[in-house]
Amino acid sequence: MEDFPDGILAQIKQIADADFNRFQQALDFDPTTVVNQNPTQPRDQIVQNVVAAYDQTFQKLFPFISYGTSKSVDFQRMENEARAMLQNVKDEATGITGELAAQQEQAENVLADVRKVAAEQGVSQQAIYFKDESEAHEKSAEYWKIKTVQAAIALGFYAFCTLFIHKLTWFKPEDNLQALQLMTSKVLIFGVIAYLLFLAAKNFLSHKHNAIVNKHRQNALMTYKALTDAAVTEETKDIVLNHAASCIFLPSRHRLYKK
Repeated sequence: MEDFPDGILAQIKQIADADFNRFQQALDFDPTTVVNQNPTQPRDQIVQNVVAAYDQTFQKLFPFISYGTSKSVDFQRMENEARAMLQNVKDEATGITGELAAQQEQAENVLADVRKVAAEQGVSQQAIYFKDESEAHEKSAEYWKIKTVQAAIALGFYAFCTLFIHKLTWFKPEDNLQALQLMTSKVLIFGVIAYLLFLAAKNFLSHKHNAIVNKHRQNALMTYKALTDAAVTEETKDIVLNHAASCIFLPSRHRLYKK
């Protein structure tokens, strides 16, 4: 303010006094003192005076405010601070860039390890399906093994009983026709029990065969990665792959277990 001449200071004081009077009039307004008149109108008039005075006051004072602001601001200091801040940002950016580069290198190494492990586990994980199938067939084989033993015991017991059944009084045939009927029934019952024994044994052998085949497939997949890692050339790896695929998918391989 000391840089302004007296005329400008007087003008600023005049504007300030006028604005002060308007604000003071708003502070002193008391609607209870208004007589024979709606207090809304005087209140609105005071507010309108304050609003209308803003444009005039702003147009008269903003050059002085701009001058005072420019005098109070140390642009050289701001420039120095900006330069220092910019340099600090550059230093931090350089440090962050270096850290990101190091982290990226570590991430790439980790990614390479993950891909390697995934490649190793990708084939081996498929062996779980053959493992589940082998266990399921093994469980079924045990069930049919029990049924085979039970059918064999039943057949042996029936064969033993048929040696003496004709000696029983109410089973003893009285003529050739009854003897033929007794013999026929004994043969039919023996054939049915023998057929049940054959089916149970066949199911047991089939499930046991499938359990062995799926176990062999599981072992082929579990050892595939180790064999390919030991292979030197791509041709050798292809040979290992062909043999592994043949072990898994070629039906003729299954005949080895039947023999």
